Amino acid sequence: MAKKLKGDVHVFFGINEVSLGLAYDIHKAVPNDTIIFINAPEDTSNQGLLGFASIFNVFSFRREIMANIDRMQGIIRQTRMPIQQQKGNDVIHQLELDRIFNKTQEFIGLYLLYDDQLQNLAKNIKLRGDEYFKGNMAQKAYIFCRATSGKLNGGTAFEYNSRYGVETILVDAAQLAIKTMMAKRETHPANYVDFDHRTGEAKTAFHCMIIGFGETGQEAFKFLYEHGQFIYPKDFEGKHAIFHIVDPKAAEKRGFFDMRYPCLCNANGISPLSVEIQWHSHSAGDGRFWELMNNIKDDLNYVVIATGSDNRNIAITYDLGEYALRWRKRRLENFGIVTRCYNPINEARYQELSDLCIDDEHPRQVVHVIGKMSESFTHQYVWKNYLEKDAAIYASTFANNIGKDFADIKLANPEEAFLHWWKRHASVKGNPVEYANLKRIEAQEFSDVFHIFAKLKAIGILNRENDEEGKHNLELLEACKNLEDLEKLPFFETLLKMEHFRCLASHECLGYTPMSQEEFEANDGKCECDVIRHKSLNLVAWEKLNQLPSPQWLLQLVPTKYKDCPNKYLLASMVETMLAIGLSKLKR
Repeated sequence: MAKKLKGDVHVFFGINEVSLGLAYDIHKAVPNDTIIFINAPEDTSNQGLLGFASIFNVFSFRREIMANIDRMQGIIRQTRMPIQQQKGNDVIHQLELDRIFNKTQEFIGLYLLYDDQLQNLAKNIKLRGDEYFKGNMAQKAYIFCRATSGKLNGGTAFEYNSRYGVETILVDAAQLAIKTMMAKRETHPANYVDFDHRTGEAKTAFHCMIIGFGETGQEAFKFLYEHGQFIYPKDFEGKHAIFHIVDPKAAEKRGFFDMRYPCLCNANGISPLSVEIQWHSHSAGDGRFWELMNNIKDDLNYVVIATGSDNRNIAITYDLGEYALRWRKRRLENFGIVTRCYNPINEARYQELSDLCIDDEHPRQVVHVIGKMSESFTHQYVWKNYLEKDAAIYASTFANNIGKDFADIKLANPEEAFLHWWKRHASVKGNPVEYANLKRIEAQEFSDVFHIFAKLKAIGILNRENDEEGKHNLELLEACKNLEDLEKLPFFETLLKMEHFRCLASHECLGYTPMSQEEFEANDGKCECDVIRHKSLNLVAWEKLNQLPSPQWLLQLVPTKYKDCPNKYLLASMVETMLAIGLSKLKR
């Protein structure tokens, strides 16, 4: 009987700086995992800074790279031609990887991390159609394909995932940059808004500018739009969130953006959220830009810079930091700049800039760099990333504890959570619609677990050592035994509204539009979301939420006391779970 492997198996197709860096980070985090490199001649002469495939036989490079792989106890296998050109649909067998895969009961990761996304996509098509995966549907296998997650690439991989035994995950550099942005608590929008900690309501608007509206700029916008939704007093004047999009091609990009995300188009008037988006078709730094800055400088508190050029990003970051220091009333207080690093050779320059721009009056970092290759292509963001781990724990905890008292909620352990996460994926194999809905649900779970920070920030608990109201709110929370106790807290309904607004904004950023009651009833009231037509029943103002019909699955689990407000009960149960997780983290 073959000896079983202890951990996961990672197979890297091609050897370059990115694959070596990720493999080393995985080995450092999980030494028992098996790491394999497949080296093959490629169509292009240079893949990554090392250009390893084309210079493998140059002794000095070979010795250095072999030593790196040896240090992580890796295995190298050589093939004579690119795998996408190999005959037959049994590449896994030809490379004798099936014998290794059959020795593990854990996860299998296949990595396609070339700079050339066309090569990666071609290899992905070849691998996902392999006979091995067709015959091993239960295998926990993923292909990590480095490519942009545009509609064509994303849609193709997405649909295929629902049919076969291996899932494709697009490794998008722009999305990885936003993941590093999410990981930095300092860059959360909640840090740039003033709150009344007694009620959890915001007192100042979230005012943001995005310079450069390419892939990173758009991903940053969606993140900030979703997580920049806060609750305001009824007498608050003006919009709750304002976004300025600055890009020389803003007019062109706006048309596609409004088509793809109808609720985000101001002219449509569909969204119940109090948000204004202004488009500016000029470059950062010209006369019109500084005129705009002069008009909004005291309200603007958050800037994202993603022009596509490191030199431009660094120059704009420096100019804006100096401008804010000289001309804003609050100077660098309540002001942050997030800038994208594109080339690893410039990481040191960004670090110097970040160290230079510090708020001396209120000691804190002002410039935050995202997208560094040394941070993005790592174990915690690509393979079993920490966001997925936390989302899995939240999903499993919620599923196991809905209906239980607040004091009795028990957090799922990571192993139990990953098993729950994987079983859900396995259960929808072969059903594209169910798979699409599961991915929508998972997107909400990612956001929910991240939004715990915003909820605790709004009620002052994260600053409890310097805030008496926050300290008092923590004592109130810890004294609660059940949902009835939570509902008596002065800030609990605010947290429910925050969750509703976050979910609403998230679906708007996924391209959803409101579903009418007639459309819901036409589907026999089975589901509140149509993932094919991108329609959602719940895209309504807070006041209308409990006027909506509820899907059958929700009505079956709602306690008698909440039969008249099942939608609010579901929100309350979700927030209850988030607070339980948040309190557990505070105690660590």
